[in-house]
Amino acid sequence: MTEWALLHPAWLALWPLGILATWFWRGRFESLRVAAVFGLQAVWRHQGMAAAHRASAATRHDWRRGVAFAFVTLALAQPVRLAEPLPATRPAVDLHILLDTSVSMVLADYRQDGQPIQRLTFAKGLLDRLAAEYGGDRLSLYLVGSPSRRLLAPTSDHALFRAILARVEAVQAGRRAELGDALARLAQDLKTGPAPRKSLALLVTDGSQPSGQLTPAAGAARLAAQGVPLYVLAIGAGTETRDDGSGLLFDRARPQQLAALAEVTGGQGFAATDIRALQAALRTLTERHFADAPPPPARREPLYPWLLLLACGVLVLPAWHRPRKSQ
Repeated sequence: MTEWALLHPAWLALWPLGILATWFWRGRFESLRVAAVFGLQAVWRHQGMAAAHRASAATRHDWRRGVAFAFVTLALAQPVRLAEPLPATRPAVDLHILLDTSVSMVLADYRQDGQPIQRLTFAKGLLDRLAAEYGGDRLSLYLVGSPSRRLLAPTSDHALFRAILARVEAVQAGRRAELGDALARLAQDLKTGPAPRKSLALLVTDGSQPSGQLTPAAGAARLAAQGVPLYVLAIGAGTETRDDGSGLLFDRARPQQLAALAEVTGGQGFAATDIRALQAALRTLTERHFADAPPPPARREPLYPWLLLLACGVLVLPAWHRPRKSQ
């Protein structure tokens, strides 16, 4: 259903004021002529033309000026037609994802279609779905390793993020997970980067044997100092230290410790046992950080140019008057 609106309805107050002014000064308005304004003299050399001019001036009505003034007043109120809403815009929220690629992420303690899959493969599947459903603006990707590094700067191209994520491999950034240093690196990038934007951090890790110069708590404290909430997806379905058959021992995931790490920054931790954990994380992010995003406005089609054209058309119409009956 089409709707109409006035952007500046206060201008409509000029309508009755203009009518009153026209009525009060009607005699003087009739005496105003272009020739008089510019100090010119209009000389009618033919007596018949002069008589016709005087008769026209005597019978001229002010209805055209009144109608034209009404159109101009309505145009000043800026009427618009509200059409379908504009395309929804993404809230200006950056999500910085820190993905653990240490050697412990090769442990195949998840099951998919009855087959074991690695922790990193499972984590990449979750993040790919997150990028496809993310309601914010930009995404960036950090690899947590030794040392950690940024693989993708913040970008609004979510398809590019998913393509780069698909190429991430285990131990691509080193065999150890320097969690604290990775969080501190992100905090430093946000501090020295361009104009600050609303930012969130998502750490995807199993939390197994963190190393580095800073403890995870120290890195989280630096993020908290920048006002960046940290959310954690704790990867790892196993519950005990085990051997995956390669001769390497892997510690179980520590979702409780990782959740406590997130709470320091005002974030929250989630145990990524299945897809429902990702859905819970997305729901929490949306409710906390995207719920205040205003709905897209409706398209506004201005109508005042047509009103101005109508006003000009009325003014150029020939003066209408009834011919006098001959006596």
